[in-house]
Amino acid sequence: MKKLIKMSVSIVLVCMAGVTSVSAFDEPIPQPHGNDMPWFHIVDRVAVDNDNLRVMVDSGAVITISEVVPITTSAGQDADLSQIKEGSKLLMWHEALPPSYPAQAAASRVLVLTQD
Repeated sequence: MKKLIKMSVSIVLVCMAGVTSVSAFDEPIPQPHGNDMPWFHIVDRVAVDNDNLRVMVDSGAVITISEVVPITTSAGQDADLSQIKEGSKLLMWHEALPPSYPAQAAASRVLVLTQD
């Protein structure tokens, strides 16, 4: 079952992110943290707030990424907040967005999708 989920998520990511190679997804995508699930977002705007990064994404939601949140690239390398810019394609783990505007959430993990 895990392999099927891994393949399904990889295919969706490849289609949504425009990634031309699936070699980056040879390793399983990390499992959820508590109630957090992975959500695909494209960054529209970035703002620094103390030691946090607040990103407005394509859906209009605002996701907060603290400096202690693990950030990696799809190539498996460690990343940091400075690598998240407007137009970045991210897989972020957070709870489902509430039905408010703007919806807000805090990320518990971030995967920066890169094209190999």
